[in-house]
Amino acid sequence: HFQATTFTGKMTVSCMAAPDNCYDVVASLINDAENSIDLSVYTLSHPYILGIMLDRIADGVKVRLLLEKNTVNSFEKAYNRWSLYNLK
Repeated sequence: HFQATTFTGKMTVSCMAAPDNCYDVVASLINDAENSIDLSVYTLSHPYILGIMLDRIADGVKVRLLLEKNTVNSFEKAYNRWSLYNLK
């Protein structure tokens, strides 16, 4: 059970279904970030998404990443460790 949160103001909401159209939407959002990126995903295994995030970090954008710790299998955990290692 989560406490309800109300947001007010002008916002943009993007909806997508993974994996069908996830890459284009996520890549566009990351590329458009000017100040910060807060990304929560189960696994981060796409090298191009990781590359875009590294480019944004190099441009001074603050990146916070939340990945699943208890993945179903070992290769998903390896993807997450690889991504975190490369984002250091």
